[in-house]
Amino acid sequence: MTSPTKVESVDQAALSYTEDLCKGAALTDVPFGNSSTGGDGLTAQTAYIICTAEQFNNIGSSSVYWTKHFVLLQNINMISYSSLTYNKIGNSTTPFTGVLNGNNKRLLNLSINGSSSYSGVFGVLGANGIVKNLQLSNVLVSGDSYVGILVGENQGGEIRNVTITAPYVSGQGDYVGGLVGKNSLGSIYDSSITFTSAAISVQGDSNVGGLVGKMDYGLIQDSFVTGMGVYSSVNYAGGLVGTNDAGGQIRSSYAKFTTSVSGAGVGIGGVVGNNNGLIYQSYVELPKVMGANYIGGIVGYNDAGLVQESRAKITTQVSGAGDIGGGVGYNATGTVLSSYSEAVLVTGTSNNVGGLIGRNVSGTITSSYAKVTTVSSTIGAGVSNVGGLVGLNGTGLGKIENSYAETTNITATTGENVGGLVGYNTGGEVKNSYAKSSNAITGTSYVGGLIGYNGSGYLSSSYADVKGVTASTNYVGGFVGRTNTGSNISKSYAKSSGTISSPSVVGGFAGYDLGGQIVESYALPTTITGTTSLIGGFVGHLAGSSYLMNVYVRSDAGTLTGNTIVGGFVGRIEDSTIINSYSVWNLVTGAGEYIGGHTGIASNSNIDNSFCVASVSGISALTPPSVGMFIGLLPTAATPPLINKTLELAFADWEETKTCTNSGGLTICNDSDRTNEAVYPPDPDNYEFETGVDFNTTFYYKTSAPLSSWDFTNIWKENTSDYPSFR
Repeated sequence: MTSPTKVESVDQAALSYTEDLCKGAALTDVPFGNSSTGGDGLTAQTAYIICTAEQFNNIGSSSVYWTKHFVLLQNINMISYSSLTYNKIGNSTTPFTGVLNGNNKRLLNLSINGSSSYSGVFGVLGANGIVKNLQLSNVLVSGDSYVGILVGENQGGEIRNVTITAPYVSGQGDYVGGLVGKNSLGSIYDSSITFTSAAISVQGDSNVGGLVGKMDYGLIQDSFVTGMGVYSSVNYAGGLVGTNDAGGQIRSSYAKFTTSVSGAGVGIGGVVGNNNGLIYQSYVELPKVMGANYIGGIVGYNDAGLVQESRAKITTQVSGAGDIGGGVGYNATGTVLSSYSEAVLVTGTSNNVGGLIGRNVSGTITSSYAKVTTVSSTIGAGVSNVGGLVGLNGTGLGKIENSYAETTNITATTGENVGGLVGYNTGGEVKNSYAKSSNAITGTSYVGGLIGYNGSGYLSSSYADVKGVTASTNYVGGFVGRTNTGSNISKSYAKSSGTISSPSVVGGFAGYDLGGQIVESYALPTTITGTTSLIGGFVGHLAGSSYLMNVYVRSDAGTLTGNTIVGGFVGRIEDSTIINSYSVWNLVTGAGEYIGGHTGIASNSNIDNSFCVASVSGISALTPPSVGMFIGLLPTAATPPLINKTLELAFADWEETKTCTNSGGLTICNDSDRTNEAVYPPDPDNYEFETGVDFNTTFYYKTSAPLSSWDFTNIWKENTSDYPSFR
């Protein structure tokens, strides 16, 4: 997708009118200042001259004038006119299609208060109609629907270089905007509104915007609004536009408010509430964006729209119930490109909360980011889907590429599916993206440094660099909490400077991998802890034909701690395969059975061409013992269901051995002279298994087993004084 081309605005040079023409008879001539001296309004050269408030009011007195040219030659004070006496220019059946050139003069002190629709200085501006070079000061407008200070509805006309200073604008119905209520096929250039008072600058029922209530195939360019805030009592409120429909374009424009853009319903956004068009190089700065559902710092609900090179800066919070995003609340099939959000707090009381996008269904997010202090869900219990960038990604085929999230806190203390980048990635794609968080990411379950829960999504060339990851129940990983069948992860890594912890199913990279694939990836944890079982340095529990190849975990000075089923690489492996792996720990320790330097316990699985380096500590009362330098329990056919296990080229080494005994004092770990520990079962012909080797000569050189079978041309890099790493 190419960047849109800026629409150039070309204003025809104003003719040379002077205030001298508003002297003498021109001040009393009716209907216009030159009606008796050759003005006929047919062309710019013979435009009707406006010198007085009465002459301006005469424009709206008859539709016969609504195709003519007009020019203001001095400031016009409308203080004597009200809703009862002011003649609106143009209506829904006969729009104004002429030209009003304000000549950079001011229209002052006009009050249009009432309950009628099509309220504004102009009721309706039609095709080919032009309003330009006009300043409005202290113009107060209210009505029902189609309410705007300048124009109630713009049906294809052009508004250029209009500046408004007003206290507020309000409507009791739909299509309420600071400048225009509804803009259909119309163009707005170089225009602005400054609201000077009232707690809410613009308010109405639905389709409420700081500049325009609703856009249909129209254009806003190089325009802005400042004031207190925008409010819709029903749906769709935006700092610039309430709804930007298909074909609508918002370019190089902004909104700045001192309070909030808010609404009682859905589709509330800092720039646009409901978007199906283009938002390009536009932004919002304000304290709060608030509503019920589909709430976003830039856009509340982005259907098939394009948000490009746009941003939101929220100094307090973006908040609501569900589908809450620092940039976009709900992104259906739209595109968010080179855009970002900065916020102190993005929070929801329900599900799908993200630093940039709350829910991304089948949309595309490219080269975008979120910098948010806190992303949170306060849902009572259950699914929350909270992510530093996206809460829920890929109900369809949502894509995230070249994007990142940097946060301080990501939390759902009573919810699940929490990730540094994405809370729940159902079937979407994440490429070349990362997450950084300076505090631990927390939730009840399915919590990950990058992804909380990865359904069947594809993740590649991405990483998480976080302080820690914590789940109060289970399924926590430095990269992903849980994956399912169809999940594919490649060329990715997880780094944690704090603790990765949960009572059970904990891994430095993944907590639980059920039928997924992980290749060419690694984890660099500091400390991993679990209070019960299934604790692994790389993955806590592998099952369902999971496939891992060319993977490692390394924590040279770290400690991996659990109760039972603890492994330096994997806690438990079932019906799965690990090829070309290693784990390095200072200490792997458990309080009970099935403790291994690499694997805690295994069944119906293959572990090939792998090694581990660790001190191992555990207690076993079993025969054979279930604490081992490589694997806690190497099963036999006599110990079902731990059968059909193969272990090829498996090596273990350790710097310091631990004495591991049961209550009867049976020593089951090796003594300190680093000779081979006992191998279980005792038939070595069925398994290639070695322990007590010298890691300085075995695990540093590609010519030594098991490294001799690894691909050092395309995947691995030999470090002759250190363990291998990826290219």
